[in-house]
Amino acid sequence: MKPDLSFVLKHFDHNFNGVDPQPIRHALDMAVAFHQQDRRKSGEPYIVHPVSVAGIVAELGMDRDAICAALFHDVALTAESLQIIETNISSQCRYYVERLSQVRRIRPQTVVEQEMEGYRKMVLAISEDLRVTLIRIADRLDNMRTIDILPDEEKHRVAKEVRLLYIPLANRMGLSAVKAELENRCFAVLEPDACDELEKNIEAMERSRKAYVDEVVGILRGKLAMEGYTPMVYGRPKHLYSIFLKMVRQGKSLEQIHDILAFRIVCETSQQCYGILGVIHSFLKPFPKLFKDYIALPKPNGYQSLHTTVEGPSGRRIEIQIRTEEMHEISEKGVAAHWLYKERQKRGPMESGRFRAIQNTVDALKRPTDEGEDFWSLASFKAEIFVFTPAGELVQLPTGATALDFAFAVHSQVGSHCTGSLVNGAMVPLRTVLKTWDRVEIITSPNQEPKADWLSFAVTTKARNKIKHHMGQIKRDASRQEGRLLMEKLLKKNKISYPRLLKEGAFEKAARELRFMNQDDLFLGLGEKKITPEKVLVVVVPELAEEKEEKPKPEPKKQKSEGGKSGPPIEIDGLRNVLIRFARCCQAMPGDPITGFITRGRGVTIHKATCERLSSMQEERFIEAKWLVDPSAGDPVTLKVITDNKPGILALMSDVFAKQSLNIQRLAMEQLKSSRTAVFFYFTATRPTTDTMVRNLRKIKGVYSVSRVSHQPSPQR
Repeated sequence: MKPDLSFVLKHFDHNFNGVDPQPIRHALDMAVAFHQQDRRKSGEPYIVHPVSVAGIVAELGMDRDAICAALFHDVALTAESLQIIETNISSQCRYYVERLSQVRRIRPQTVVEQEMEGYRKMVLAISEDLRVTLIRIADRLDNMRTIDILPDEEKHRVAKEVRLLYIPLANRMGLSAVKAELENRCFAVLEPDACDELEKNIEAMERSRKAYVDEVVGILRGKLAMEGYTPMVYGRPKHLYSIFLKMVRQGKSLEQIHDILAFRIVCETSQQCYGILGVIHSFLKPFPKLFKDYIALPKPNGYQSLHTTVEGPSGRRIEIQIRTEEMHEISEKGVAAHWLYKERQKRGPMESGRFRAIQNTVDALKRPTDEGEDFWSLASFKAEIFVFTPAGELVQLPTGATALDFAFAVHSQVGSHCTGSLVNGAMVPLRTVLKTWDRVEIITSPNQEPKADWLSFAVTTKARNKIKHHMGQIKRDASRQEGRLLMEKLLKKNKISYPRLLKEGAFEKAARELRFMNQDDLFLGLGEKKITPEKVLVVVVPELAEEKEEKPKPEPKKQKSEGGKSGPPIEIDGLRNVLIRFARCCQAMPGDPITGFITRGRGVTIHKATCERLSSMQEERFIEAKWLVDPSAGDPVTLKVITDNKPGILALMSDVFAKQSLNIQRLAMEQLKSSRTAVFFYFTATRPTTDTMVRNLRKIKGVYSVSRVSHQPSPQR
């Protein structure tokens, strides 16, 4: 018996009045022939399913080729069958059928939420056309309507796949009616006990609330009629699964959910929507935080409506939705309403903004594309490919990605140690470009490391960054080793044990003092020429550094001290006029607590008693040292002042000395590279007076720095 096509043709004629339906009848005859030997698990002829899918597609308002493709969507494709479809129907219909055949292959082996977004993108990418995705959703809707014929295990697999994969797609495409039905049917399969209990409770509640619904509808109609509005007004329960989710998310019982019932008002224009809203708010108290204007600001899937929650009769809170007929149709059919409104636009003016709302639905699915691109095209999703691990897990990669990119996408360690790859069971090079549906297996070795030439064919940012990081690490390791060798060489030249210093932690201490993170970072700095081995030596072996310092230039003669002998007024272990020198690191001044350090062949080096370097020196070489004179009598001082090289600044500095009644004994100047000048002032003063001088000199405009120095250059006369 030939299947009844009247439902399909009725909706097609309503949406495309005047378009010849004969190709649809012809397609049915062809589909019957293709499936004449096929039976469903229920025993009925298989053609019943394609006809049901075609009915859903026609009801959504899709075009003739899409309806014909729905009739062919389960046909076993061969070159011959495809040619028959193209010859007898159209090349467009053949294209849909070919795409549907590919989309039907998408069957997640493990249905988990974490992977589903990748599969959703895969459905859209493989579809290449929104109409193909719509037909596939219609196919799954009919599957859910007849799911009871399947074994329990298969029912759960299909329902879970539909819930995680196709319901989100239906929502993005604005198919609210389809989404609601799919949710309720999946709910009945996956949570049957909760579904049955909730359905019974809702039915009982609705019977008790019927009088209340009739009362609210009557009040709304009466008040609106008084203001000249005659819209369609009705009350409806929200679909079961949405109520169930609200109970779970809010942790409430059914009795505690206030907005189980929603009242809908359908009028003619958006201006009427706002007028009706004003009337309702004039006699029913609104809840401001529960008002939503989805007309001015549509949802991403193109949904438009006014939502308001008000205090109804008996103080009950009720939700009211206000929309136009076209908004309602777009809400139910979403992007599928495109053809419907395109045809209506040809026959007469369409309400402003309606087609734009449908375009918003398409934009929610697509990335930005060229303006000239076809409305239905999903070509933008071709920027990605979808491949699989041996275990069937989906991996999403950009077009042009290689087996190497796949390895790094699976795990950084897999990428770093990969030596080869198997694609669909065949051994291929790592540079092989992958394509959608490829099943890829990576071969690894613990001895393998990333190679520089991998950058020539790695595509993904993750792969390239990991390879570059490894190459950089190799370079840093080489520089670090070079730094160690430089340090060892210098220490060996000075007959000092590198292992001993390493064991004592000398390099860790030096790293902190030289502002490196640790000794490895210090050696890296040496290898990268950021610091010299000689500078590190000064910190690591202070006493050796002191011995290696150049002999200081003669300092200005001081006034003779006790006994008529010249030299700094310091006594070393009870002896005077001992050969001494001042350490650069701390620059002891008269009055500072001091200690001496015996330097081989160079006499005694004077340090401040608080000098940090003393802790790393040999204790047996310390010697007592003290000042011979009263610090209040003053002592020779040298200040180094860095200034702008401009007229008058020397006079300003001299004036500071005059105000302190200090005599400048000598003056030296040194021209610097930065067009600045270093000025050295030689004078005698107490420590407090010197500190005051430093502060006052720093206040002069054009002075950049003021510091005490212990090694003075020869004065320029």
